[in-house]
Amino acid sequence: MPTPLLPRKSPSPPPAHCKSPSPPSSKHQSLASSIPLKKRGRLCKTSQMSEPPSLKKPKKVPLPNMLVPSLKEKKEMSGSITLLLKHKGDKIKEATNVKVPVAVHDHFNRMARPLAPKPPISDFRRTTRKKRLKEFSKKEFEKDEANKNVQEFLEGAGLQSLSDVDNIAKSPLAAQFKLGYSLTTDEYRKVIGNCTQMRRVEEWYLQMAKEGKVMFPVFYRDEDFHHCDGIVWVPFKELFQLYNLKEVDLSLIQLWVLMGALECRTTHNKLGFLDPQIVNSTKIEGGEKSEKEVLDYLYTSFVKLQDMNTILLPYHFKPHWILLAIHLNDSKIVVMDGMRTPQAKFQSLVDTLDKALVKYKKRIQHAPCSNTFRVWCHPYCSRQDPGTSTCGFYVMKFMRVFMEDGNWNITDSEKLKLPTSKLLPHVCFSLAKQLCGFIVTHIISSNGAYNISRAPAGLMGLIEAGGPSDTLDSRSMTKDT
Repeated sequence: MPTPLLPRKSPSPPPAHCKSPSPPSSKHQSLASSIPLKKRGRLCKTSQMSEPPSLKKPKKVPLPNMLVPSLKEKKEMSGSITLLLKHKGDKIKEATNVKVPVAVHDHFNRMARPLAPKPPISDFRRTTRKKRLKEFSKKEFEKDEANKNVQEFLEGAGLQSLSDVDNIAKSPLAAQFKLGYSLTTDEYRKVIGNCTQMRRVEEWYLQMAKEGKVMFPVFYRDEDFHHCDGIVWVPFKELFQLYNLKEVDLSLIQLWVLMGALECRTTHNKLGFLDPQIVNSTKIEGGEKSEKEVLDYLYTSFVKLQDMNTILLPYHFKPHWILLAIHLNDSKIVVMDGMRTPQAKFQSLVDTLDKALVKYKKRIQHAPCSNTFRVWCHPYCSRQDPGTSTCGFYVMKFMRVFMEDGNWNITDSEKLKLPTSKLLPHVCFSLAKQLCGFIVTHIISSNGAYNISRAPAGLMGLIEAGGPSDTLDSRSMTKDT
């Protein structure tokens, strides 16, 4: 049974003493029975705290000492309010007569205008062509256009007519190498004249040319290319290519690798190098015998260079050079190519490297887990212009970055310190100067590390023969011979 509701309070001010609650009326009982259970429960809880709200609005009882305005007074009061508002409106109208500066008017007028459409891009040639088409017929217009093109060609070529063939200027032929003549051309003579090392190499070449020698030998040891001692024969023609910033051949890349190997040994830089004379597309695609030779060389080199952080391999395929940075610890290859050649062009090399990795894992216990190399073409390297043949200089530049600091992760573009633009001529000349300095210090000098006088007695017969032959390979000589 629901709890009885308390009676509502009277609108009069509360008395001084609280009265006892009266019994609930019949109206309140009928209202409580009509409320649902949930609502009644809430009502019962609240009824214990305060009285229920009244069903009818209580009449407004004026407070004591308060005068109630009559109807006439109310009308007079409302009229005075409307009159006051009317006077305020007149004041506002008078305020609008204030003069506003013209600049302010113009500003708000411009802001209110819609944005004007952008003018279309003018095509002068198209408009003039349409105008001329209206003046002439189609055949006359095409004939006039052909005559105009011919006239422009004649003016540019400096001819009087198309039959004036004798006066056509012939383009100068590219400078060719001639034994006994200077290695420099008129284009780069001033630049090379300021370099002492390049000038000394040229003077030494002229002396060798007087003796009738076409090439010069360079002796290397097993610690350089990780195979038996041998000789690299460098033709003087390749020096001519180097001096004139043309394509760099295999022999000059081998000299650059020898320079890097010597520098890394002296600075204790954990950087290894592979011989590009053995690992190239001609050997890999030359048959099973030559491919097996490349595979055996890669396997022995991996075993000898297992403590190195990075192994550099300059690779030549179909007149183009790229650089491969091999990481044995994580089975990773980073390709640095100025032309961004697709991987399908050198996939045969990657397959051979994978075979060498499997063979290397069987020998070394702490070998990497993967059986194949992950190839990643580096996007943050200098980009070579298409149609140029300076890819050898790009490979030399990439290798120079590793020689300076080969302990960082080359996948970090911020530490690569290489722009993605092409190599400028002064950068290529700086690389040529470094190579000429290596030739003067370590090859021409009698105390040089790669001077031919340091070669063993077994290789002297090849040197006296005047150069390499088909029957005798300099790499087939052992240390004991």
